[in-house]
Amino acid sequence: MSGWQPNVDWKTAWADGARFVYIKTTESNDYASSHFSRQWSGATSVGMVRGAYHFANPYESTGAVQANWFVDHGGTWSADGRTLPPMLDIEYDPYTGSDGTNSCYGLSQPVMSAWIREFSNTVQARTGVVPAIYSTTNWWKLCTGNDPSFGSNPLFVARWPEDLADGPGTLPAGWGDFSLWQYASAGTFPGDQDLFNGDYSKLHFWEGFLATGSPRSSIAGGFVDSAEYRLLRIDAAYRDILGRGAEESGRQGWLGVMQNGGITTDDIETTLYSSEEYYLKHGGTDTSYARALYDTLLGRDGSQSDYAFWAALVAQHGRAWVTAQFWNCTETIGKRVGAMYDRYLGRQPDAGGLAGWVTLGLRVGDSGVRSGLTSSDEYFARAQSGH
Repeated sequence: MSGWQPNVDWKTAWADGARFVYIKTTESNDYASSHFSRQWSGATSVGMVRGAYHFANPYESTGAVQANWFVDHGGTWSADGRTLPPMLDIEYDPYTGSDGTNSCYGLSQPVMSAWIREFSNTVQARTGVVPAIYSTTNWWKLCTGNDPSFGSNPLFVARWPEDLADGPGTLPAGWGDFSLWQYASAGTFPGDQDLFNGDYSKLHFWEGFLATGSPRSSIAGGFVDSAEYRLLRIDAAYRDILGRGAEESGRQGWLGVMQNGGITTDDIETTLYSSEEYYLKHGGTDTSYARALYDTLLGRDGSQSDYAFWAALVAQHGRAWVTAQFWNCTETIGKRVGAMYDRYLGRQPDAGGLAGWVTLGLRVGDSGVRSGLTSSDEYFARAQSGH
């Protein structure tokens, strides 16, 4: 529902069988609903599961700008078992008469996909969860070219058939199932008429997301990208690399940049390794610095000629460049992958598994590997057995 339903009899809606609601929060980057807070409170008061949604206008500003506007005006998430993931409403442009564009807001298919991805990534970075996407299959085909790469976002598909037995029809590419289906624009309940693809006991985010067939990677990614976990990783980086705790202002500064999608934990760690503090702590010469990288990143000694070689590169390219060469080499990534295997799976990787995760780590970084391992069948089975 939206501002078109300013006065809702929530008790009656509950009595009629309504159990969840998505409420419009924002549109573009200049509208915030004055009814949102009252609607949210009303839904909460009768026990409904509720979520906030943003109506996109890609013609007016970027995905990141609109995602931040959305989160800043109510599009957040809470692990309270009663809050649906934030949602992007992306559909036919209703303003073609005034903005002079077309149903796709004047964007090409690749640019539209990039806009949606930027919005999704920004919301995930800010809230810790992957946002749902509301759309129609026809619009998705027309305006994204039926992009199949958003399957980790819960799908809220809209299709209003004459016969409900026809169901939601063909889904957009990338989704094997839907999380919610909007089957009518009016009916028993105020606002649109929607169906959750699961029973009532599963109508909250963590269990509901799994029950509808969405991948565990989205949930694992939610934890890995949460503020709490990121602060743990920041603290560990300072402790392991500099041998001290982080100042609170530094912790919060790093966290803020991470939440805005600017950096990852890999960036924080490599910055600390190339810092003046680390350099001085390990002798304050280019040769002693090279020796320290061998010791801390590779876990072994190098030869004197190795140290001289890398010291010359420090002088030529700087510490940040040299640190990146060590951090991104397969030997270093292999050691970090091995440590994650031990932590999450309780074993060392086999040769094939190690090679695969090292290759993936080069592309997605340590956070991506953590999400992958903790969403694996092996981790899931181990968790079920109590390990």
